[in-house]
Amino acid sequence: MKKLILLSIFTTSFLFAQESAENIPSQTVTVKNNKPIPYARAFFEDKPYFKNTDKKGRLKLEKGEKISKITAIGFEDLFPDNNQKEFVLKSKEDIEKTSLAPKNKLLFTIGKADKNSVNYMVGDRELFSKAEYIPYKADYSEISFIKIITFLSSSLNGKTRPVILRFYKNDNGKPGAPYGNSGYVVNCKPGKTINKVDVSDNGLVFPKEGLFLGFEWINIPLNIVNADKKALSIDKNKSLNGMIEPNIALEKADDENNDWYLSSKGWLKQKYGDNHYKISFEMVISD
Repeated sequence: MKKLILLSIFTTSFLFAQESAENIPSQTVTVKNNKPIPYARAFFEDKPYFKNTDKKGRLKLEKGEKISKITAIGFEDLFPDNNQKEFVLKSKEDIEKTSLAPKNKLLFTIGKADKNSVNYMVGDRELFSKAEYIPYKADYSEISFIKIITFLSSSLNGKTRPVILRFYKNDNGKPGAPYGNSGYVVNCKPGKTINKVDVSDNGLVFPKEGLFLGFEWINIPLNIVNADKKALSIDKNKSLNGMIEPNIALEKADDENNDWYLSSKGWLKQKYGDNHYKISFEMVISD
Protein backbone atom coordinates (compact mmCIF):
# COMPACT_ATOMS: atom_id res chain seq x y z
CA MET A 1 0.00 0.00 0.00
CA LYS A 2 1.30 3.43 -0.87
CA LYS A 3 2.16 5.63 2.07
CA LEU A 4 1.26 9.30 2.08
CA ILE A 5 3.55 11.57 4.07
CA LEU A 6 1.86 14.71 5.34
CA LEU A 7 4.32 17.55 5.63
CA SER A 8 2.39 20.13 7.60
CA ILE A 9 0.45 20.54 10.79
CA PHE A 10 -3.26 20.06 10.13
CA THR A 11 -5.72 22.04 12.19
CA THR A 12 -8.98 20.64 13.50
CA SER A 13 -10.94 23.46 11.96
CA PHE A 14 -11.24 23.79 8.21
CA LEU A 15 -10.07 27.28 7.24
CA PHE A 16 -12.18 27.32 4.12
CA ALA A 17 -15.42 26.03 5.66
CA GLN A 18 -18.00 25.78 2.96
CA GLU A 19 -20.86 28.20 3.49
CA SER A 20 -23.68 29.30 1.27
CA ALA A 21 -23.04 32.19 -1.08
CA GLU A 22 -25.58 34.34 0.69
CA ASN A 23 -23.67 34.04 3.98
CA ILE A 24 -20.25 34.95 2.53
CA PRO A 25 -20.07 38.07 0.39
CA SER A 26 -17.33 37.67 -2.19
CA GLN A 27 -15.46 39.84 -4.66
CA THR A 28 -13.63 38.67 -7.76
CA VAL A 29 -10.37 40.47 -8.56
CA THR A 30 -7.97 40.10 -11.50
CA VAL A 31 -4.18 39.94 -11.51
CA LYS A 32 -2.58 40.94 -14.80
CA ASN A 33 0.26 42.56 -16.71
CA ASN A 34 -0.50 43.12 -20.38
CA LYS A 35 -2.77 40.10 -20.02
CA PRO A 36 -4.15 38.05 -17.10
CA ILE A 37 -1.56 36.16 -15.06
CA PRO A 38 -2.56 32.54 -14.33
CA TYR A 39 -1.69 30.92 -10.98
CA ALA A 40 -0.40 34.12 -9.35
CA ARG A 41 -0.22 33.55 -5.59
CA ALA A 42 -2.00 35.83 -3.12
CA PHE A 43 -1.26 36.10 0.59
CA PHE A 44 -3.62 37.71 3.08
CA GLU A 45 -3.34 39.84 6.19
CA ASP A 46 -3.68 37.78 9.40
CA LYS A 47 -4.32 34.55 7.42
CA PRO A 48 -1.94 31.54 7.40
CA TYR A 49 -2.99 30.32 3.96
CA PHE A 50 -2.65 31.42 0.35
CA LYS A 51 -4.72 31.22 -2.83
CA ASN A 52 -3.88 31.20 -6.53
CA THR A 53 -5.57 32.91 -9.43
CA ASP A 54 -7.20 30.70 -12.05
CA LYS A 55 -6.12 30.38 -15.69
CA LYS A 56 -7.68 33.76 -16.46
CA GLY A 57 -5.94 35.56 -13.61
CA ARG A 58 -9.09 35.73 -11.49
CA LEU A 59 -9.28 35.31 -7.74
CA LYS A 60 -12.37 35.17 -5.57
CA LEU A 61 -11.98 36.91 -2.22
CA GLU A 62 -14.14 35.80 0.68
CA LYS A 63 -15.21 37.80 3.71
CA GLY A 64 -12.25 38.87 5.83
CA GLU A 65 -9.61 38.32 3.14
CA LYS A 66 -7.42 41.36 2.47
CA ILE A 67 -4.50 40.79 0.12
CA SER A 68 -1.11 41.66 1.61
CA LYS A 69 1.17 40.38 -1.17
CA ILE A 70 0.91 38.94 -4.70
CA THR A 71 3.69 36.92 -6.31
CA ALA A 72 3.99 35.40 -9.77
CA ILE A 73 6.70 33.81 -11.89
CA GLY A 74 8.63 36.43 -13.86
CA PHE A 75 7.08 39.41 -12.05
CA GLU A 76 8.06 41.61 -9.14
CA ASP A 77 6.19 41.07 -5.88
CA LEU A 78 3.29 43.44 -5.35
CA PHE A 79 2.24 44.77 -1.94
CA PRO A 80 -1.22 46.35 -2.42
CA ASP A 81 -2.23 49.28 -0.25
CA ASN A 82 -5.92 49.42 -1.13
CA ASN A 83 -8.81 47.21 -2.25
CA GLN A 84 -8.80 47.62 -6.01
CA LYS A 85 -10.42 45.16 -8.40
CA GLU A 86 -7.35 44.84 -10.62
CA PHE A 87 -3.75 44.30 -9.60
CA VAL A 88 -1.05 44.99 -12.21
CA LEU A 89 2.31 43.28 -11.74
CA LYS A 90 5.57 44.60 -13.19
CA SER A 91 7.70 42.26 -15.32
CA LYS A 92 11.04 41.26 -13.83
CA GLU A 93 14.25 40.99 -15.83
CA ASP A 94 15.80 37.53 -15.82
CA ILE A 95 19.34 38.42 -14.76
CA GLU A 96 20.46 34.79 -14.43
CA LYS A 97 19.83 33.87 -18.05
CA THR A 98 23.06 33.72 -20.04
CA SER A 99 23.67 34.47 -23.72
CA LEU A 100 26.09 31.53 -23.95
CA ALA A 101 24.96 28.51 -25.96
CA PRO A 102 25.30 24.97 -24.59
CA LYS A 103 27.66 22.58 -26.40
CA ASN A 104 25.68 19.48 -25.38
CA LYS A 105 28.77 17.26 -25.73
CA LEU A 106 28.90 16.22 -22.07
CA LEU A 107 25.80 15.21 -20.16
CA PHE A 108 25.54 14.64 -16.42
CA THR A 109 22.54 13.12 -14.65
CA ILE A 110 21.89 14.09 -11.03
CA GLY A 111 19.60 11.85 -8.99
CA LYS A 112 17.19 9.22 -10.25
CA ALA A 113 13.41 9.36 -10.54
CA ASP A 114 12.62 6.06 -8.87
CA LYS A 115 9.52 4.51 -10.43
CA ASN A 116 9.16 2.28 -7.39
CA SER A 117 8.76 5.16 -4.95
CA VAL A 118 5.88 4.46 -2.58
CA ASN A 119 6.06 7.60 -0.47
CA TYR A 120 4.53 10.91 -1.49
CA MET A 121 4.39 14.43 -0.15
CA VAL A 122 1.25 16.49 -0.37
CA GLY A 123 0.54 20.15 0.19
CA ASP A 124 -2.21 21.90 2.07
CA ARG A 125 -3.29 25.51 2.40
CA GLU A 126 -0.63 26.25 4.99
CA LEU A 127 2.18 24.37 3.22
CA PHE A 128 3.11 26.57 0.29
CA SER A 129 6.21 25.01 -1.27
CA LYS A 130 8.83 22.30 -0.90
CA ALA A 131 12.49 22.51 -1.97
CA GLU A 132 15.57 20.31 -1.80
CA TYR A 133 19.21 21.30 -2.07
CA ILE A 134 21.29 20.04 -5.03
CA PRO A 135 25.05 20.60 -4.61
CA TYR A 136 27.47 21.45 -7.41
CA LYS A 137 30.25 18.89 -7.89
CA ALA A 138 33.77 19.44 -9.16
CA ASP A 139 33.44 16.91 -11.98
CA TYR A 140 30.65 18.87 -13.66
CA SER A 141 31.58 21.11 -16.59
CA GLU A 142 32.87 24.55 -15.67
CA ILE A 143 29.68 25.95 -17.22
CA SER A 144 26.79 23.51 -16.91
CA PHE A 145 23.34 24.25 -18.29
CA ILE A 146 20.19 22.88 -16.66
CA LYS A 147 18.31 20.92 -19.33
CA ILE A 148 15.70 18.42 -18.11
CA ILE A 149 13.93 17.70 -14.83
CA THR A 150 12.09 14.41 -14.33
CA PHE A 151 9.89 13.71 -11.31
CA LEU A 152 7.01 11.46 -10.28
CA SER A 153 3.54 12.53 -9.24
CA SER A 154 0.33 10.87 -8.15
CA SER A 155 -3.30 11.86 -7.69
CA LEU A 156 -5.98 10.27 -5.53
CA ASN A 157 -8.57 10.42 -8.30
CA GLY A 158 -8.69 10.84 -12.03
CA LYS A 159 -7.96 14.50 -12.69
CA THR A 160 -5.04 16.30 -14.30
CA ARG A 161 -3.67 18.80 -11.79
CA PRO A 162 -1.04 21.55 -12.25
CA VAL A 163 1.97 22.17 -10.01
CA ILE A 164 4.78 24.72 -10.42
CA LEU A 165 8.37 23.51 -10.68
CA ARG A 166 11.04 26.11 -9.99
CA PHE A 167 14.55 26.72 -8.68
CA TYR A 168 15.74 28.75 -5.70
CA LYS A 169 19.13 30.27 -4.92
CA ASN A 170 21.24 28.88 -2.10
CA ASP A 171 21.02 31.41 0.74
CA ASN A 172 23.51 30.18 3.35
CA GLY A 173 22.21 26.63 3.20
CA LYS A 174 18.50 27.30 2.80
CA PRO A 175 16.24 28.36 -0.09
CA GLY A 176 16.58 32.01 -1.05
CA ALA A 177 15.15 34.06 -3.89
CA PRO A 178 13.86 32.28 -7.00
CA TYR A 179 16.71 31.51 -9.42
CA GLY A 180 15.80 33.22 -12.67
CA ASN A 181 12.29 33.37 -14.07
CA SER A 182 12.44 29.61 -13.82
CA GLY A 183 8.90 28.59 -13.00
CA TYR A 184 7.26 25.86 -15.07
CA VAL A 185 3.62 24.90 -14.77
CA VAL A 186 3.50 21.11 -15.07
CA ASN A 187 0.12 19.47 -15.69
CA CYS A 188 0.37 16.13 -13.88
CA LYS A 189 -1.89 13.46 -15.31
CA PRO A 190 -4.08 11.23 -13.10
CA GLY A 191 -2.60 8.29 -11.24
CA LYS A 192 1.11 7.63 -10.89
CA THR A 193 2.87 9.63 -13.60
CA ILE A 194 6.43 10.32 -14.73
CA ASN A 195 6.77 14.01 -15.62
CA LYS A 196 9.65 15.07 -17.90
CA VAL A 197 10.13 18.84 -18.11
CA ASP A 198 12.45 20.52 -20.64
CA VAL A 199 13.81 23.67 -18.98
CA SER A 200 16.61 24.34 -21.48
CA ASP A 201 14.87 27.41 -22.92
CA ASN A 202 15.65 29.29 -19.72
CA GLY A 203 19.40 29.18 -20.40
CA LEU A 204 20.13 28.70 -16.72
CA VAL A 205 23.63 27.76 -15.60
CA PHE A 206 24.01 25.44 -12.62
CA PRO A 207 25.54 27.75 -9.97
CA LYS A 208 28.76 26.79 -8.16
CA GLU A 209 27.06 27.28 -4.79
CA GLY A 210 24.39 24.76 -5.74
CA LEU A 211 20.67 25.44 -5.87
CA PHE A 212 17.34 24.20 -4.59
CA LEU A 213 14.82 22.34 -6.74
CA GLY A 214 11.29 23.06 -5.56
CA PHE A 215 7.59 22.66 -6.14
CA GLU A 216 4.82 25.16 -5.48
CA TRP A 217 1.34 23.80 -4.92
CA ILE A 218 -1.46 25.71 -6.63
CA ASN A 219 -4.48 26.45 -4.45
CA ILE A 220 -7.37 26.36 -6.91
CA PRO A 221 -10.60 24.33 -6.61
CA LEU A 222 -9.37 21.76 -9.17
CA ASN A 223 -6.42 20.79 -6.97
CA ILE A 224 -8.25 20.50 -3.65
CA VAL A 225 -9.30 17.05 -2.48
CA ASN A 226 -10.73 15.50 0.65
CA ALA A 227 -9.05 12.16 1.33
CA ASP A 228 -10.23 8.90 2.81
CA LYS A 229 -8.07 8.43 5.92
CA LYS A 230 -8.61 4.66 5.99
CA ALA A 231 -7.44 4.27 2.40
CA LEU A 232 -4.26 6.19 3.21
CA SER A 233 -3.55 4.33 6.49
CA ILE A 234 -2.79 7.49 8.45
CA ASP A 235 -3.73 8.89 11.83
CA LYS A 236 -7.53 9.06 11.94
CA ASN A 237 -7.29 12.23 14.05
CA LYS A 238 -5.60 14.20 11.27
CA SER A 239 -7.81 16.44 9.18
CA LEU A 240 -7.33 16.07 5.42
CA ASN A 241 -9.84 18.71 4.39
CA GLY A 242 -8.34 20.97 1.77
CA MET A 243 -5.38 18.80 0.81
CA ILE A 244 -3.75 20.15 -2.36
CA GLU A 245 -2.61 17.76 -5.11
CA PRO A 246 -0.76 16.55 -7.08
CA ASN A 247 1.35 14.47 -4.70
CA ILE A 248 5.09 14.48 -5.38
CA ALA A 249 7.11 11.27 -4.95
CA LEU A 250 9.74 10.87 -2.24
CA GLU A 251 12.39 8.20 -1.89
CA LYS A 252 14.35 7.06 1.13
CA ALA A 253 17.73 8.69 1.68
CA ASP A 254 20.79 7.20 3.35
CA ASP A 255 21.67 10.28 5.34
CA GLU A 256 20.06 13.42 6.72
CA ASN A 257 18.07 15.25 4.12
CA ASN A 258 18.58 18.89 3.22
CA ASP A 259 15.08 19.82 2.19
CA TRP A 260 12.82 22.61 3.33
CA TYR A 261 9.17 23.62 3.27
CA LEU A 262 7.66 27.07 3.03
CA SER A 263 4.79 28.07 5.32
CA SER A 264 3.50 31.35 6.73
CA LYS A 265 6.51 31.19 9.10
CA GLY A 266 9.00 31.18 6.22
CA TRP A 267 11.34 28.41 5.07
CA LEU A 268 11.74 25.65 7.68
CA LYS A 269 13.93 22.52 7.67
CA GLN A 270 11.89 19.39 7.00
CA LYS A 271 12.02 16.65 9.64
CA TYR A 272 10.86 13.07 9.11
CA GLY A 273 11.60 11.55 12.52
CA ASP A 274 13.95 8.55 12.39
CA ASN A 275 13.73 8.17 8.60
CA HIS A 276 15.31 10.27 5.86
CA TYR A 277 13.63 11.11 2.56
CA LYS A 278 14.35 13.19 -0.51
CA ILE A 279 12.42 14.20 -3.61
CA SER A 280 12.56 11.49 -6.26
CA PHE A 281 13.88 13.44 -9.26
CA GLU A 282 16.44 13.46 -12.06
CA MET A 283 18.23 16.55 -13.35
CA VAL A 284 20.16 16.48 -16.62
CA ILE A 285 22.84 19.14 -17.12
CA SER A 286 25.17 19.66 -20.08
CA ASP A 287 28.32 21.58 -20.96
